[in-house]
Amino acid sequence: HPTCVTDEVAAITHTNRDDKTAVDFSFYLNHSVTSLPLDVTIVKTSNFGDWFYSRYMLSTGDDSGANNPTAAPANVPTAAPVVPTPLPTANPTDVADGQIYSCGTMEEVVEVPGGLAVSSISRKLAKSSADVLCMLFRITTANEAASLNTISRSSNLADYHIVPVSRSYHGGDWERVAGSYAQGLSISECDDTNSVYCRLNIPLLPNLNEGKYILLSFQHSITAQQEVSRFFHQATFGPTKGMIQSFNYSSSLQENMASYVHGQIYTVPATPHRQYFRKNLDGYISSFEEESSPQISKARSPCDEGSRWAEYSFYADDNGGALEVTYRNDTNDYLLSVKGIPRTILPNWVDTHGNQKRVGGDWILLPSTYEFLGGSVQFYDLTVRAWHEIPGGNPPINITGITHPNVMHLNLPDRASFGRTESIIGGSPWNPFYEYGETLWLNTSLPASDCTNAGIRYNNTLYVYGTLTDGTQVRYARYAELNQNTVEEPIADGGGSFVDYGGACSNVAMDFLNEESCSITTVPNACAGNYEKENVGDAIVVCGSDGEIANNAVGNNIFQLNRQTVFNSDEEQKRTVWTMTALYGEDQLRQKVAWALSQILVITPNQINVPGNSEMYLKYYDIFVRNAFGNYFDVLKEVSYSPMMGEMLSYIGSTSKSYLLDQTGNIAFPDENFAREVMQLFSIGTQMLNMDGTLKLDDQGYPIKSYENSDIQNFARAWTGFERQSKRTNVEARSFVRSFEKNFYGKP
Repeated sequence: HPTCVTDEVAAITHTNRDDKTAVDFSFYLNHSVTSLPLDVTIVKTSNFGDWFYSRYMLSTGDDSGANNPTAAPANVPTAAPVVPTPLPTANPTDVADGQIYSCGTMEEVVEVPGGLAVSSISRKLAKSSADVLCMLFRITTANEAASLNTISRSSNLADYHIVPVSRSYHGGDWERVAGSYAQGLSISECDDTNSVYCRLNIPLLPNLNEGKYILLSFQHSITAQQEVSRFFHQATFGPTKGMIQSFNYSSSLQENMASYVHGQIYTVPATPHRQYFRKNLDGYISSFEEESSPQISKARSPCDEGSRWAEYSFYADDNGGALEVTYRNDTNDYLLSVKGIPRTILPNWVDTHGNQKRVGGDWILLPSTYEFLGGSVQFYDLTVRAWHEIPGGNPPINITGITHPNVMHLNLPDRASFGRTESIIGGSPWNPFYEYGETLWLNTSLPASDCTNAGIRYNNTLYVYGTLTDGTQVRYARYAELNQNTVEEPIADGGGSFVDYGGACSNVAMDFLNEESCSITTVPNACAGNYEKENVGDAIVVCGSDGEIANNAVGNNIFQLNRQTVFNSDEEQKRTVWTMTALYGEDQLRQKVAWALSQILVITPNQINVPGNSEMYLKYYDIFVRNAFGNYFDVLKEVSYSPMMGEMLSYIGSTSKSYLLDQTGNIAFPDENFAREVMQLFSIGTQMLNMDGTLKLDDQGYPIKSYENSDIQNFARAWTGFERQSKRTNVEARSFVRSFEKNFYGKP
């Protein structure tokens, strides 16, 4: 019928034969009608808003049943036709599916018909033309006065809820926009040969009788610099003005963008997060660690270039240490000691009000000592349960004439032989802001004869004081020396020289990541962390670890080693490494891909035994940095063998049922956590997919499962027998007792 041709709408009024009540309903046809009667599915609504589905025979309106393709039915209204909102139906046929809808002019509002789908509609939308932005919107009414039938460019926007769903601009493919609703959208067929459209599978509106989809077009053009800025926003963590201004605009932008990507993949070196952390590691060896065995961190020798020296008497790390005050009759002054080691001599021992304080050892130092001359030093009176502060702040060192079996003295050069590191801001639960880390650093080496004690760098009970040529007294600050122990350049003896003085071995276990670079050594003191040599001359395999570089001996290094457990937010160290790399790393595209991978293969500190550490998290993150442009198999393999993931998904220590029964007499099955998640979250998902991402269905129309419970049980048997490696030195470690908690709270 002429009124029912393609893209036209007819509205008819039908009188219900049962109750004689007039019910308005509409129908939409996507093909020409050449003869009547025509069998059409029509959807109608009752006064209660319920939807009904019926089949009707359309005729010319004279009830004669005669085919008359030229005469319009008498019950067609003269009002402008409107497209009804699409409704779900039992009939899956969607006649609008084959059409291509375009945005039209800048003045038009083009409706995308909803069709008859059950859960989503599939529509072909034409790509925009040059200098045009085409937007697909979901629109619903905001009040009863608004009507979707009369929506136009001049409509009052306050009358509608308008949600952007997708966009195409400057001839580009259709893409999702931001927002939770648009995330349900899937886009395909954009890349077909000579394709001028994309197919969008659009989720249905929650309230179908009040909404529709419309296309609007807008004038849209950008400058070359804006296009480059947009490119960098996609390929980096955000462009600087310099990046945009220095881009090559003299030739094809597309070719130059491709050249940038090629350089990011094949030329620009990676910026490993672990290396950034280690290079900038301050590495003060906490007195907390003095209680660990074996010792994990090795201090730089006081005779080496880069050794650190402090002019003040007390360290923030002294917190929880017993402060002893001794009155000396012969000199009429007061000797202050911490844990029995002399720190300085004061002429008076009074509080901040000038009142004399008692002598003895019923004091403990509190956290938040400011590590510079004159900085605040607080201590706690265990007898009266009150805190006090040393008048004048952190005093200079003065132990003239004092001898002690655990104190060694060195003669040091003048101040010209020292640089200075400024204090940096820290924080603690007791004091959100305090300063620590101000030191002098030796810019030359002392003669070997000055350090006659071979164990001076390892002995954490030996306190070294020095005197500059101007008489200034300083104390050796035990800052960690981290050695180069990379895959390409492992420590020659595996760290055996440190083991000789009670430390842990640095040797890394051989694995699929370092095995090609490991070497054999017969150095007498070479060590292996996982086993002991039977004879001194036995050969040892020494291996390194990716990113295990040496730390910088000098400068204001901002990261901490062990003192972070009390003083600073552990999380901030990891965040700072990530932020600085994202802001200043040259390998921007690699870092952005790494971040995306890290959102898939997730670990959380809540599930890790030592959440306060930084280095082990950064080593895990570097899996993604290193393999950002590789293949997913390598990523998944490294993640699977990472102790971080092993602890996160609890397969460390998992054993087979028979082994557990044999060893303990108990019956338990292998842990299935990782065996499940490696499929569900990290790879194939729970349901099989077609290449376009849609679900594969069986003969009954149901999604096909990717795996069964039996697959999980079988794979769980494979992920057994994994144990932690032995602790080793040359890395960040937090396995010690915190002195302040032990002394102040009476607990470890």
